[in-house]
Amino acid sequence: WASFLKSLFFSILIAFTLWRVGRKILHWLGLEIENIPLRFSIEMALGILFFNNLWLGLGLNGLWFDSLFLVLGLVFLGFSLWDFSQAYMKFQKLPRFEWPSWFEIALGCLGVLFLGLSLAQGFTPEVYYDSLVYHLSTLSFWKFHHGISNFYTNLYSNYPFGAELYFLNGFFLQGSETAKLLNVFVSALCAFAAAGWVMEEAGTTSGLLAWATVLAFPWVSASVWTTRNDILLTFFLILFFYALARFTREKQSWKWALTAGLLGGAALSVKYTAVLGVYVGLLAICFTFRENFRLRHW
Repeated sequence: WASFLKSLFFSILIAFTLWRVGRKILHWLGLEIENIPLRFSIEMALGILFFNNLWLGLGLNGLWFDSLFLVLGLVFLGFSLWDFSQAYMKFQKLPRFEWPSWFEIALGCLGVLFLGLSLAQGFTPEVYYDSLVYHLSTLSFWKFHHGISNFYTNLYSNYPFGAELYFLNGFFLQGSETAKLLNVFVSALCAFAAAGWVMEEAGTTSGLLAWATVLAFPWVSASVWTTRNDILLTFFLILFFYALARFTREKQSWKWALTAGLLGGAALSVKYTAVLGVYVGLLAICFTFRENFRLRHW
């Protein structure tokens, strides 16, 4: 139980820090998102992308030292707590709450049930070969050498490591269990993003159905019991498609174009196969804005 609570505690601290830093980045981008699940998802995505680039820069310069990681972690955690206290700890009038229907409550609870089962799987030590020889072994090798270096005996070390740099947050603090829990958290973010988008298009009930469906999807539940990069890739692609959709609907949309570029780049940093999703999204934009290319008849 001690290891269980320790992993959960570190995972919550990491997620909280990613959220607050990502929230600041979203504010600097100037995007206004009223949909709470989607806003939270994009804030988390921007936080993940920020820290991935920070660890990448330090790793390329051979600065992966435990003392530096600890100092940076405490600085960002302190900033996150201060920022949270400034925004939420003051007394505010509670928003008007509309009680959902029993069917909507059942859908929400169904998603929570599957998320709880995924969390239970995430607390066990890593045993899957793909994670041990690819996702975590290269991180362990780089950590031992204080940065990103040539792991010439491991073919997998030359693949993109966007997801693994995200897992590094938990791998450094505790080990493979916290890294796996961060993967479970991403599955919840995927469900959040999908539910928020569906809710925006078709209403609350449909959004909650999407929430439960994503978490109950067999591929998702089979991927969270190990440390893999597929769920994070899916998360970035969902938000990339959403940013492209907002780009097509809004006139002053250069901010959404920039956000789509960041999220598409984040997806490409996770896995080579992300190029298929990015290509499909850009191709859809070309058809949507074909008049901009002076191709009125295809």
